Amino acid sequence: MRKLLLSFLLLMAIGLNAKDYKVSTALEFVKALGSNRTIIVEGVINLSDVLENDYLCEQLGIETYDDDLEPKSTLLRREEYDGHMLIINKVKNLTIKGEDGAAIIVSPRYAYPLSFLKCKGIKLVNFTAGHTDEGYCTGGVLEFKQCEDIEIDRCDLFGCGIEGITAVGTTNLVCKKSIIRDCSYSIMDLRKCLNMTFEDCDFYRCREYTLIA
Repeated sequence: MRKLLLSFLLLMAIGLNAKDYKVSTALEFVKALGSNRTIIVEGVINLSDVLENDYLCEQLGIETYDDDLEPKSTLLRREEYDGHMLIINKVKNLTIKGEDGAAIIVSPRYAYPLSFLKCKGIKLVNFTAGHTDEGYCTGGVLEFKQCEDIEIDRCDLFGCGIEGITAVGTTNLVCKKSIIRDCSYSIMDLRKCLNMTFEDCDFYRCREYTLIA
């Protein structure tokens, strides 16, 4: 009886400490971002609904990204040619998991839907990511800069961006059972990276240049 009570209390403690967030809007998604949590995405989320609203960004504490300064905030906003993009900074142990039909998109053609800077332990599972319109020159789908331990599982990264994955100074990335398609330039661009693994993935209808740099 004592063991049963102890097990019950332990389960309650685990349940209370679990950080799971179910979101269906861009505002809910951005609010939920942080370390040590799982975000479950329902439906199609256009992050530009938040990123193009200066008032909302200020209320959410999203810091303007400056190449010359060391960012302090977890959430950063960088201005691109035709809008803004979100940068997730120094986050650990974050899982973004989509229910069937889930998608994360942005409207600016030159912005990444999801960009991670100095993050560790990121899992992206079962969702589509891309842009509303096709772009050229800059802006892919997923960006990782100085990150560690990344897992991409059953994701569909569709073009409109110049490439599916852009990674710089990143180690231990595993991409499995995922698709990179219809990118205007290439499949991926990996620079100064180590231990990048792709398992059972499909790459198709990407065009121009080297395809894998």
